[in-house]
Amino acid sequence: METSEKEVQVLEKEITPFITKAQKIVIANDKQLASASEMRSQLKAYEKLVTAKKEEATKPLNLTLKNIRGWFKPIEDRIDESMDMLNRAMINYQTEQKRIADEEAEKIANRVGEGKGKLKTETAIRKMGEIEKPSEKITTVSGGTQFITVKKFEVVDLEVLATVRDKQGGFYILADESRIRVAMKAGIELPGVRYYTEEVPRNL
Repeated sequence: METSEKEVQVLEKEITPFITKAQKIVIANDKQLASASEMRSQLKAYEKLVTAKKEEATKPLNLTLKNIRGWFKPIEDRIDESMDMLNRAMINYQTEQKRIADEEAEKIANRVGEGKGKLKTETAIRKMGEIEKPSEKITTVSGGTQFITVKKFEVVDLEVLATVRDKQGGFYILADESRIRVAMKAGIELPGVRYYTEEVPRNL
């Protein structure tokens, strides 16, 4: 038989005098110590009863909750997997388009100067402005996406990395990603680590 709210209220009313008495306890002699011990035993018994009643009430609900979560998990997993694949495809495309645009701009910048085949600064600026750059924001009927540049890293030479000391004097003996990330955010680039950027989509 499931525990009702009324039963809990009756139980609380029954226990309240013991709680009140316990909170006002004063121990000044052995007799009062024995009385406190008896009170403690009674409260422990009530504690077990309350826990049992609570579990009696929550067990069916927890089982129902577990079942409901089980219903949704397969589709949630499929959505997560699809989102990961979609994000990766968008990241790869946008990052490549930005790389191409940056490469074209760099070629133009390298041609600035005096002499044959060189470009005037004004001409270079104009040509750079004409480079087709990937859109940072995309707006569609269902919503929008904004690409942000995220700096990332990968360890390429652990032996070289292990020779580096951090600010605390320790070595990067293991490829501890959290420590490398902290250093990266502080503007420190470590040997043995390749740094790169990706254009990552975010909802507008």
